[in-house]
Amino acid sequence: PAFADIKNKTPQPAAAIVSLNQQFITWLKLRLEYVITGQFEAPSDSIPEPLK
Repeated sequence: PAFADIKNKTPQPAAAIVSLNQQFITWLKLRLEYVITGQFEAPSDSIPEPLK
């Protein structure tokens, strides 16, 4: 539910790429279309087990 607005803005089918390397994300963003970037901290109440 927290990402419903982002999903509505994104063409389908979509994929998610999660990385700790900010330089890689910037490199990838420059080479792909329709890129939405963001960040989150986990574990949290909404993401209790981020590696599961």
